[in-house]
Amino acid sequence: MKRTGEKSILDPEIALRIKRLDLRAKLVVEGFMVGYHRSPYHGFSVEFAEHRAYTPGDDIRWLDWRVLARTERLYIRKFEEETNLRAYIVIDTSGSMGFENKLDYAVTLASAFAYILHFQRDAFGLITFSEGINLFLPPHSTTLHRRRFLSMLQSVQAGGKTDTKSIFNTLAENMKKKGLILFLSDFYGDTSGFIRGLKILRRMGNEVIAFQIIAPSETDLRGKSAIFEDMETGERLQFDPQTMKKTYHEILDSYIQEVKTSLRAGLVEYELMTTDTPFDIALMKFLKKREKIR
Repeated sequence: MKRTGEKSILDPEIALRIKRLDLRAKLVVEGFMVGYHRSPYHGFSVEFAEHRAYTPGDDIRWLDWRVLARTERLYIRKFEEETNLRAYIVIDTSGSMGFENKLDYAVTLASAFAYILHFQRDAFGLITFSEGINLFLPPHSTTLHRRRFLSMLQSVQAGGKTDTKSIFNTLAENMKKKGLILFLSDFYGDTSGFIRGLKILRRMGNEVIAFQIIAPSETDLRGKSAIFEDMETGERLQFDPQTMKKTYHEILDSYIQEVKTSLRAGLVEYELMTTDTPFDIALMKFLKKREKIR
């Protein structure tokens, strides 16, 4: 039982202290499961397909003992090695994602998604992008694939401008079958390009969940003076938080609402995440969507 006031591994402040990404993902998912009464690993994708006769060398763990008791014959419960689900986890690694710990937060979420997808026997791939495609890993479901996925994620860094055209062209070309797209970005830069691309992917029959990730300090202006710097272009702007605070919040709130409304109008699932939001919020959103499309 967690003591009152004690932080859990689902708190980004705690989780991001763990340097090894594989361990961080494992602990975050296990921490989530503690508070989730029905295990997300049980019954999601290991779907019963058919029986077949037992042959020597088969793993006896998959013997159907009830059939044996009823018929006195040995049958193996046959399962599909992969479900029909193919998922792409897509991460924006442009310069703006380097602000505070937005990219670290996105990487942690991505690794937790991959951890769950792997144990559901779902095929999952990775795409990171900025000015172009930085990393591309086609979907698979093996343990070796998961290790490679996490190894690639461990090394990502933020930098460059945002090119939405390349990312959505790549996704459209590779989503030959309907699948799930988990999209993690702050949506800065070509916002209209983000929205348009995700809507197109949804119209193609894919399920899409967009997580807009922003830092708490981006929503709360403090201090007497400030210099804003565009982390993608390097452009700098002198700013007085005291006189511009109200206007800034109005613009930011309007911007976030526009992204949310536009995506949902296109049947794209949307969730706003600040980097101090516990990870279980996003994981629950993901699992509910996964249950609907299994």
